[in-house]
Amino acid sequence: MIERYTYSEPIFTKNDDISDGLSLEKNDSAALRIFRLLTGTCKIQDLYFKKIFKMDVNYLKFPYVKNTRFKKDIILESFSDDARLSDLSKYFRKLKTNQDFYQTIEYELLNCLTSRKQEKYLEAFFFLYRVLEGISYSIPLIYVSKSKSFNRSFASLQKFMPTKASEGELLFFRNFIETHWAKKSFYKLTLDIDISGIEVEELRPIYFNLYKSKAKDCLVDESEDEELKISFVGFLKFMIEIRNRYFHFLQGGWQENIKTSNIIFPDLFFKPIIDLALNWVATAMFEVINFDVENHE
Repeated sequence: MIERYTYSEPIFTKNDDISDGLSLEKNDSAALRIFRLLTGTCKIQDLYFKKIFKMDVNYLKFPYVKNTRFKKDIILESFSDDARLSDLSKYFRKLKTNQDFYQTIEYELLNCLTSRKQEKYLEAFFFLYRVLEGISYSIPLIYVSKSKSFNRSFASLQKFMPTKASEGELLFFRNFIETHWAKKSFYKLTLDIDISGIEVEELRPIYFNLYKSKAKDCLVDESEDEELKISFVGFLKFMIEIRNRYFHFLQGGWQENIKTSNIIFPDLFFKPIIDLALNWVATAMFEVINFDVENHE
């Protein structure tokens, strides 16, 4: 396969056991790379266009934050208080399962994040949706495979398996989240779409109404033409609806699709959404990594 991106390691530069597991230059684990991308603790070089991207947004924080500098503490912040770098290094050094899954997701995520850095928000959302589809079936199965009560967990998953081709894997994922993650702290949080970042002021009420119409019953609260608050599980439905109504453009159906003539600037339309969507996907992916760390032998 042709390599396009390379990683630069700004934190773990010593020649020791911790670096063996956590350094991007010493450990080529796709799971580690995804984790470092989502914590905003690395640099990426595009070998073809000679560009360097500083990945400094921690999407594992909820809400996401921009890191002021690269430091080891960021690696530990997402885990429990008793987590140690040596433990995480050992985990990522020994992790060999689901490599195909992580490698596939890594490349889509790289394209998403580099597109976002270049303010290509529509393109970034396209790649992020591919990540979303890629994790929608795999995450529940990985989660169950690591469960100590496998039979009980799998039985609960079976109830939510799609029964019709039209339902698909994303519905299965949503059902899994509602059942298995309902007691998680992040489940009760909202993702807040801030309209103020849209530079063309005349478009703000148009975009506001479009977001609102696609959020439907997932909307928790709103400030007129300024902000929309969407529930965590509802944001998954929102992303699916936005994707379906813009990327699908058949004119004969009953669904009201989003016309480019309405939004004028597609990149602006997706700008307020992309970081929230990354925050959502990062939270879902980390839940599996964290669960795997806690149950890893």
